[in-house]
Amino acid sequence: MKNLSPELLQKYAEIILVAQSKGYAINEENLRKIAKETGKESILREIEEQLSIKVETKDKSISAKKTSKLYNEQVAKKQATNLAAKVLLGVFSVIAFFCAYLWYSNAMISMPRGRTIVFYDVLTNEKGTKIWLVYEKYGKNTIINLIDGQNKKLLKEIETTINSPKVEIIDNKVYLFDDKSRFEARDSQTAEIILTDETFAKQFPQLKSDIGTAKYEKGWLDIVTKQGEIFYYHLKTNQLSTQKGKPDYLENVAFEQYKKMYNGEKVVFNANKTFLGSTVIFGDDLYCIVRHQTEIGKNGKTVFSCIDVKANKILWEMQNIDPKQSMLLAYFDKDYTYNLRCTRYDNLLNISTPYCKIEGAKNFFNHISCQIDIQTGKILWECAPTY
Repeated sequence: MKNLSPELLQKYAEIILVAQSKGYAINEENLRKIAKETGKESILREIEEQLSIKVETKDKSISAKKTSKLYNEQVAKKQATNLAAKVLLGVFSVIAFFCAYLWYSNAMISMPRGRTIVFYDVLTNEKGTKIWLVYEKYGKNTIINLIDGQNKKLLKEIETTINSPKVEIIDNKVYLFDDKSRFEARDSQTAEIILTDETFAKQFPQLKSDIGTAKYEKGWLDIVTKQGEIFYYHLKTNQLSTQKGKPDYLENVAFEQYKKMYNGEKVVFNANKTFLGSTVIFGDDLYCIVRHQTEIGKNGKTVFSCIDVKANKILWEMQNIDPKQSMLLAYFDKDYTYNLRCTRYDNLLNISTPYCKIEGAKNFFNHISCQIDIQTGKILWECAPTY
């Protein structure tokens, strides 16, 4: 792999990251499967071709080197020329990197190093908007960073004893569950504790013998008391019962409907509008945002169209996005972004992802979020932590 170009190595690393995010073992069969799913089979073919060319070229060079002194002299001159070119290229690269760093650092918040991020999202309600960044520091303590995305300020850094948590958002509460039957709920805007496994048991007389085990699954808390009694707690309705109802998958039904309506190679919206290669990235009862192309093929440009669902008309369209306005949307304009999460409150649409390539950043992918006015398409702010 060391003979490959940096661009191909980066694209190959992206395929590996997607395979890891889906829990696949890293082998040739799974990488080819991921490449096919993401439309990147050409990347693997190009890698194989480059490796083949490199080997063939190397064999011919060795043979020529043994039979020609003139070749050796030419090689020496070429190496000297290449060295000078590399030095000059290095100088320009340093200057370009420094300029890129100054550019993207304006949208960044500096965070401590040595962490594994377990949750990243933007939460908005009538009290405001906050970014949540939850990570494990050196594989030990879990740290919560509460961030003001608009002003790019770290508001709070809180240490919690819930290690390796699974995080869920339910009714403006952020729940953290671990694998040892411990959990806590915090206010989405202040990060203050609302509920813990200890205070929870005191709310219900049925749990007088205290909680033995508690396991979270799809909106429900399966509880076994220390005396062996079994209860089920529904987080959204705050109800404790001895029977489990239908699973609460917390899915947006409207979003699934819009995906069926507007996902496809050619979707006719009305007599004057057709979506080519369209993908729905957000949808609810009022709005639907579709990512599509201006034309079929490599020359097609990406367009974001926002549909007023009730009026069945297009409110606005966005294309040729300036990275200075939004690095996230500019990247999404060119390439597919994995694990894109969109949530709306009133006219504010939050968009966040852990997979965004930022020019000048050290990592292949970075956590980043932005907020737009869904009625106008205006980008209100963008923020990303650095590592």
